[in-house]
Amino acid sequence: MSDWLDNLWWDLTQHTVLFPYELAVLIFLVLVQAVPGFRWPWLTAAMRRFRLFANRRPLAISVVFLLTLLGHFVVEPGYKVPPPGVHDEFSYLLAADTFASGRLTNPPHPMGFFFESFHILTEPTYMSMYPPGNGVMLASGILLTGKPIAGVWLCAALAAAALCWMLQGWVTPSWALLGSLVFAVRVVWLSYWGNSYWGGILAALGGALLLGAVPRMMKRPHWSYAIALGSGMVILENTRLYEGTILNLVVALWLLVWLLRNRRREIVRWMAKAGVPLAVLLVTAILWMGYYNWRITGNPLLLPYLLNRQKFEMYGSFLWQAEHPGKHYDHEVLRKFYVESEGYRDKEGYLRIQLQKPQRLWFFFVGPALTLAMIGAFLGWRSKRLQLSWLSLLTLFAAHLLVPWNILPHYGGPITAPIYLLLIEGLRRLSALCRHAAFPGRLLSRASVATVFAMLFFRMAAPSLGVSVYQEFTLPWYSYGLHANFHRANVERKLLSMGGEHLVLVRYRPNHLTHQEWVYNKADIDASPIVWARYVEDQGKLKSLLDYYKNRKIWIISPDDNPDRIFEFKENPR
Repeated sequence: MSDWLDNLWWDLTQHTVLFPYELAVLIFLVLVQAVPGFRWPWLTAAMRRFRLFANRRPLAISVVFLLTLLGHFVVEPGYKVPPPGVHDEFSYLLAADTFASGRLTNPPHPMGFFFESFHILTEPTYMSMYPPGNGVMLASGILLTGKPIAGVWLCAALAAAALCWMLQGWVTPSWALLGSLVFAVRVVWLSYWGNSYWGGILAALGGALLLGAVPRMMKRPHWSYAIALGSGMVILENTRLYEGTILNLVVALWLLVWLLRNRRREIVRWMAKAGVPLAVLLVTAILWMGYYNWRITGNPLLLPYLLNRQKFEMYGSFLWQAEHPGKHYDHEVLRKFYVESEGYRDKEGYLRIQLQKPQRLWFFFVGPALTLAMIGAFLGWRSKRLQLSWLSLLTLFAAHLLVPWNILPHYGGPITAPIYLLLIEGLRRLSALCRHAAFPGRLLSRASVATVFAMLFFRMAAPSLGVSVYQEFTLPWYSYGLHANFHRANVERKLLSMGGEHLVLVRYRPNHLTHQEWVYNKADIDASPIVWARYVEDQGKLKSLLDYYKNRKIWIISPDDNPDRIFEFKENPR
């Protein structure tokens, strides 16, 4: 427990830069409202206009979409496009390049031994190991603008609009609009979800569609709501498989129990209007997912993710899975990652990792400003409109007790909608608390919301004010390019400016950090102007690669010595 408290204190004081400022702003706004005679004379009129606008529900949803999309380019770092750097990002980009090329996968490469890398398959086909959702999202950006990041921005705007639509089904339109704007500020514009290839924005969209369809189907079964529900389920299954499946099961059981309790006599009519279109959509999606698996792994029931883990994992993904010592790895950097880097779970211990999971989600989704909203949510925990959200959240945490790994914020992508429903309903309940007391709850609610928007401007101005924000990673206040591989991007840009075709041999030192990987390629490797390959000491194997690419200019780079310089390859350089 003491280790966990030390780690929490480190996160609060060192890992974050802006949280102390956020807490200070919150306290200031609470206290200033408590000053006798203090008034915001413009606030009453502004709130009235806000409510009138929010009541025009379709228009509010459309404005949220446009504001989220266009506002993204106003705030820093929204208008910057960092290069990928995390293993997952390169894997998603491989899928995106494959889909944009009109293929579901790629044939295995004869030199695949040299291209073996993290989170990709090189056999029986060459493809990302992840479900196709994020790859499709990034591919849409490539097809629309030529840049995969555009797919993230578009999906982020859709997620904010879907969240507004979802909240409209549970709370009043004004609170729904407010919640979607808070989401745009804290998550879309400034977090890594909206500014990298790695976030949980697509899973958030799926969860919003799923949770938004529930209250509407409970009021009136309709095929459109069934399609929204089914679309959310399909998106979740193709983005965050484990967490998405948990949420899908919770919602399905919730609807089933509600149907048996309240609409037993109307089951036939309900199923005809909603159940049939939902079943058709889900069956179609299941068949397509089986076909997708078959094209990549040769088995419709074998996911690419599972095939990759079967080949490389040393430690099981769940508590009941045994370790797999003695596995063979073709490259030392792969062995170090799967044996040593993933071995952190034994070093940190099961209890500490489990205690860190709610802490990390609190950092990202709640923070100091919205902690007051959670107080309101706890006070209204018996509310029927919050029961499904609490059930989803608690079930996910219970399910993650079976997972002995740390959690990252995008793992919580599927439960973004339940979390925001809790936050917004919590603010509403807090606002109504002790309405006539000397210190009414509405002051706390207003201070909480005002802090969120005040921090937006503070974050935008922080670099000019000399406040470093470049240690923010798992938090909403995004650090531009913290994990981006700028060195690799610079080398790539230099080679492209030369023209011609190149082969870059990447040679690591024994102390190389395994999370800084350079060997990733496009979907069509041989058609790419730059091919990245692993340098090996076995000169016989290396010669086969050099002979295969004999018409390319051959370079060698040692990222651990000088990541910005490449050298023309000479015979067996030392």
